[in-house]
Amino acid sequence: MEEDKGLTIPQVAERLGKSTRQVRRYILEGRLPARTILGKWGPEYRIDNIPDDLVRYVKGYKVEEDTPNQTQLALQMLDSITGEYKAKVQELEATNLNLAIELGKERARREEMENRIKLLPAPKSLPPKSLLSRILGRFVS
Repeated sequence: MEEDKGLTIPQVAERLGKSTRQVRRYILEGRLPARTILGKWGPEYRIDNIPDDLVRYVKGYKVEEDTPNQTQLALQMLDSITGEYKAKVQELEATNLNLAIELGKERARREEMENRIKLLPAPKSLPPKSLLSRILGRFVS
């Protein structure tokens, strides 16, 4: 058996003023975070804390619209991150465009150099190898 720290379903039901079946529904819906432990007769749920928004919902309190909940905070953070991401993408697209322009200029320069090389006169042809060996052979021997 594991440690049974945390509240049992009947304890949570008593605190919320609901039935154990309703507490199980809250767990299955994801409104009430719970963990499973191995109890004396099999798996059991343990609840470490009851979220304030669930208590307000069960007790019938209105959640003030000024108080941002976790979903609103997550959406705000997501909007912020998305804005930063879009700005970075625009910056990278501008850099990419500038690099493409520079690459085009360098290709044009290379083609111009190749064309200039083609226009240069061909080097004077060398005498045949046999003639060279006869000429050089006179000086070497």
